[in-house]
Parts: sequence; structure tokens; C-alpha cells
Amino acid sequence: MRRLTLAAVFGFAAVVSGQPRPDDAAVKAKLTGHWREISSELPREKQLDPNGGLTWDLFTRLTPAGPATAGFQTDWDNEAQQWVGELTLNAKADPMWLDFRFKDAGRDRVKVGIIRFEGKNARWVRTWGTDAVKYDAARGDVPERPRSFTDPKGNPIGYVLEPIKSPAARAEKLVLVAGGGKADDPVATKSLLVQPFGVDFGADGTAFIVEMAKGERLRSLTPDGKLTTLAGTLGKKGHSGDGGPGERATFNGMHSLAVGPDGRVFLADTWNNCVRTFDPKTGTVAAFAGTGEKGFSGDGGPALKAKFGGCFCVSFDPAGTACYVTDLDNRRIRKIDVKTGVVSTVAGNGERGVPKDGEPAASQPLVDPRAHAVDRAGNLYILERGGHALRVVSPDGRIRTVAGTGRAGSGVGAALAAAMNGPKHLCIDRDGSVLIADTENHRIVRYLPAKRELELVAGTGRRGTAGVGGDPRAAEFNQPHGVIVHPRTGELYISDASNGRVLKIVRE
Repeated sequence: MRRLTLAAVFGFAAVVSGQPRPDDAAVKAKLTGHWREISSELPREKQLDPNGGLTWDLFTRLTPAGPATAGFQTDWDNEAQQWVGELTLNAKADPMWLDFRFKDAGRDRVKVGIIRFEGKNARWVRTWGTDAVKYDAARGDVPERPRSFTDPKGNPIGYVLEPIKSPAARAEKLVLVAGGGKADDPVATKSLLVQPFGVDFGADGTAFIVEMAKGERLRSLTPDGKLTTLAGTLGKKGHSGDGGPGERATFNGMHSLAVGPDGRVFLADTWNNCVRTFDPKTGTVAAFAGTGEKGFSGDGGPALKAKFGGCFCVSFDPAGTACYVTDLDNRRIRKIDVKTGVVSTVAGNGERGVPKDGEPAASQPLVDPRAHAVDRAGNLYILERGGHALRVVSPDGRIRTVAGTGRAGSGVGAALAAAMNGPKHLCIDRDGSVLIADTENHRIVRYLPAKRELELVAGTGRRGTAGVGGDPRAAEFNQPHGVIVHPRTGELYISDASNGRVLKIVRE
């Protein structure tokens, strides 16, 4: 996309509503982040970011009287526009409203609109057509519903550009929940966590955390910040302890967990090729699915007698009637009926490859399914690590790719053109969007099904530890392996695995 540099010289009145401007005052409004066009068309996002996409930097130097200058640097839909115009303060408006009138010399058309400055934030309302625009409709806050402006004849001639609820607008902050310490400590934020990969929540608000290789433990985090070990021994791998207390059990590279409808914690005991459970009420571990022997068998029969090849992810449908398992080495997603215990395959035929859009999911290959999640509409989302893609199986059983290019990279925007790099976990947010741990890009992204777009949620893309206490988009992670939304608060929890910590995004 071309980057254009444009300049304009404006004149204005110095006094508005009886309030004089400070002498030689400087106003700077830098619009960055994600913004949304609201018009008679479908809403769409624009990225206002100096690193790419639409950038709007407005610098206005105000003096008691006389001219003001403004410089613009912008990419605008690849249009080579040349702007000239004048800027005046509207004496009847709020002092921070600036009315302007631009003429596009290349297209011989006039654009009129207003800019409102609110500290570091700004709202730009742009309209086109004649200069006889009903500005009164734009003096208040921008409404949530799409609204266009009209000319005196009632014809729609414009749209509103307003900030989406970005981290800055929502005052989001990244907070340490657990980990970062050098040794075990009952205070979660002072304790050692070893490769935390998965988090889920019990009905009482307790968070359960699994530690992968070199950790090999199931931990619990109480709402008041106390961290304890429920099962497993630090650094000790094995496959033992079914039927007994959690502290005597051993595991082998747990990658995921899910709290079931009955409160038991289901553990994807990955390299033991099985799913096991921990019952918080009794403190005991038990087998649930898989013999422990690597292989593929058992569809149509009891899950306990089935064979799996690396159980990398376990989760339930929203109704809690089915438990899904990502059987990575067999390149399948398998489903276990909670009531009957019978296992079946719902996606993947065991072969490696990219599935064809619109075909039955169980007849198609998969590259390497790493995680899955089911939304309330019954859509089964499948995340592929080496496939660098997000796919979905609709309720009718047909599969299609919805995000990712199939090659490693980093992008946002149109989902099928936005690259990911080794994504390893996902979850469904309360609005039906899909949150993805884009692991090797050290960031969290969101897939928006209605828009078919991918947007950034957290992470700069740099490997590191910086950013706790600040804007999630300015934070650094090190191979985040897990994302989960708190069922009560809606806060996003992130398993920052290689930094040995669990974080969350809170809204202040």
C-alpha cells in the first residue's frame, strides 16, 4: 500500500463560545489502534498504525489569531488524493470541535466534516457531498448503532469513524496472575510455574493450571491468590496413580485441561496418549479415555479401550454433553459422548494435508491439529500448528479454512490473508469470536467470524517479558500456549508458557 504525505494550511477564529485559546498552545492528536467505520454499509475496521494500514497523524499549532497548520500522513484505500482546504472553529460548537472543508482536486469533489479533540483522543467525523450538512446530529457521542449523516434533502452522505474498544479506549491492563518466582510459594504471584500450558475454571472461581514437561503437575489457584499443587510431582514424569490420590500420580507432558460439567478436571496427558481426570472433591486421579498405548483404534466403542496418538487438547461443548480430544499424531479430532462413553471421529481421516473447503470433515486430511473449541452454534474450530491455520467444521459436518495463509508469518486484517506462526491454542469468547494463542509470533489474536477478519489482542510480536501493568498490545510474551476467558468476569487469561507465568487482561 502506498503511503501518501499531504499538507494543508488553515485559518480559524481564536475565540469559541467565549473561551479563548491559550497563546501558542499546541494540540496534537495521534489516532492509533483499531477504528471502525460506521455507515449504511456493513461495519468494517481500519488499522490506524504507523507500521502499516491507515495512519492519521494530525498536528495543529494554534495561535491567538491567524493561520494554523496541519500535516497529514495517510494511506487511504490506495487512493492518490491531494487535499487542499481550510479549517475554522465553529463558534456555536464545543470549543474542541473543528469544522473543516476539503476539496479533492483529483476528483473535483468537496468533503466536509468535523474533528473533535478530547485530550489525546480524537474523533473524526467525515462527510461528503455539499457543505450544507446537518452537523447537529454529530455533536454528541457517537451512537453504537450505525448512523450516516444526511444532506438537507435527507440523502445519506457520510459516515462516522470512531474508535473500537481498543486497549487504550477501554483502559485495559495486563496483570500477573501467577508465576515468575524461583521456587514454589503459596502466594501465586511469587511462585514458580514451569511451562504453564492450560487454564480453566471451577464453579467456585478456582483456576486450574497444568504444567507441561519439566513441570508435570496440576495446580490450583484460589480467587484470593493462593497457589497449591493438586496432582503430580515437580519434574517427575510417568504414568501411574489412577485410582489414588493426586500427589502420588505421575503425568507425561500435559498440554491442556478442561473442567467438566460435574466439576472434575479433565487432563490431556499428552505423551501418555490418554485423558485422565482429577476430582477436586476426593482428590483422586482416574482414567477416562485411552489405554496409554499409542495408536488409533476404538471408534464406536468405549473411550477407555480406545487408542490415541498424543492427546494435545481436551474440551467440552457448551452443553457439556460431549468431550472433544485433539488426537494430533492421528490427525483427527475425536468426540466422546459423556453419557455413553463412546468415542467417534468428527474430523480428519488420518492423512496429512489441507482439507478441501465444503467437504465432510471426517473424510478430509488435516495437517497437524493442535487444539479445538466448540461454540454455542455447534461450530467446531480446529487450530493447526504446522498448518498455520484456523479451520471450522459447521454443524452439518463440513469443513473449511477461515483464517491463516498456510505459511508461517504475522498479519491482521482479512483472515485468509492474515498469517499466523505455529498457533497452539484457542477458545471461544462470550461474543462468539475465537481467541488464538499465536504462539511463535508471541501474541494473541482474535478471529471475528462475522467479518472474517483477524485482529490483534495482545503482544508486540517480540519475545520478552516487558509490559505487565500496561497496555496488552505493548506487552511481550514468550511462546504463549493457552488462552481462556473467565466465565464470570470475561477477563482473558493467557498462559505465557516459556516465561513461566499466567497473565490476564483486565478492564479498569
